[in-house]
Amino acid sequence: MREHDEIVDAMAVSLAQSTCDLADEREVALLLLSAGYDEREIADHRRQAVRLAAAGRRNDSLCAGLSGGAHG
Repeated sequence: MREHDEIVDAMAVSLAQSTCDLADEREVALLLLSAGYDEREIADHRRQAVRLAAAGRRNDSLCAGLSGGAHG
């Protein structure tokens, strides 16, 4: 189970840091392939990684908005 969580977390970080359209399954798969994940890992973990990446992006946006408001 630990390896599964590590793969999902690593995929999510790659996706969150990219400009990839998380709603585009093909774009997500191509990005993950180019990051070195194999097709089976992508098939098994892509959806979970996309959910985590989307949450991370939302969190980053909220934090940026809060820090921008404090200085603005």
